[in-house]
Amino acid sequence: MTLVFFLFCILIQSIAMKNIYSGGEEIILSAVWESSSDAMRITNSKGIVINVNTAYCELTGYKPNELIGKPFEYIYEKAAQKGLR
Repeated sequence: MTLVFFLFCILIQSIAMKNIYSGGEEIILSAVWESSSDAMRITNSKGIVINVNTAYCELTGYKPNELIGKPFEYIYEKAAQKGLR
């Protein structure tokens, strides 16, 4: 786990605990999210992808609009169809 990812996790916990998504915290979160070399995705409680960062797209080869709104298993299903398991 990289330091950036660790700090990102702490920031997410802090924001979630305070239920704050405005002001400086959002700017910091966005900067960490986009500049991280760690591939990250956020899913809702139903497993639907609601956000992915650039590193995740580079790793999977998909664009954000191809992943957002899909079940998180989508990339694994596509890989299995291509025989890339």
